[in-house]
Amino acid sequence: MTPAHLHLWLPALAVPSNWIIADADGAAVTRLLLRQFNSTNHWDGCEVLNLYRIAGTVPEALVLGNADRILRDSHATDINAHPLDIPPQYGIIATRSTGLLSTGTRLVHSQFTNYVVNRAAGGALIEQAIVVGTDVQSALAEECAALTENLYRSVLASIDRPHDPRL
Repeated sequence: MTPAHLHLWLPALAVPSNWIIADADGAAVTRLLLRQFNSTNHWDGCEVLNLYRIAGTVPEALVLGNADRILRDSHATDINAHPLDIPPQYGIIATRSTGLLSTGTRLVHSQFTNYVVNRAAGGALIEQAIVVGTDVQSALAEECAALTENLYRSVLASIDRPHDPRL
């Protein structure tokens, strides 16, 4: 899904005041946010959001079994993965995984959240990755939690709203 269509799918999604929307330099991402905290020459926090349309349905076992795949494949440490508790009327399969990644000389805390929405007409996969330097993790914890909560509420609000024929 292109950034231009994100507001159609998730109209309640917000950008926190200290985070900037960045260009992904040709990478196919729906939204890229960056946050500088104490540095001037590198980012301290990053959110990558991707939204995909899916033909058919995605099996729950596939979603749950691969929640931490990117962390395992990236040789992360301290990996924790679990399903998210979503009210059943939404029909969403959701997972969250966290771990520590080494990026050169820097250690980063990584959180990956996936939402799969299965519908008769096709579904959607929403991926959120939040990566923060461990040196600023506690300082940015509230902001990262707000990013996570805002996406969660936006996904539920999007399902609750009337059908938009543009989608």
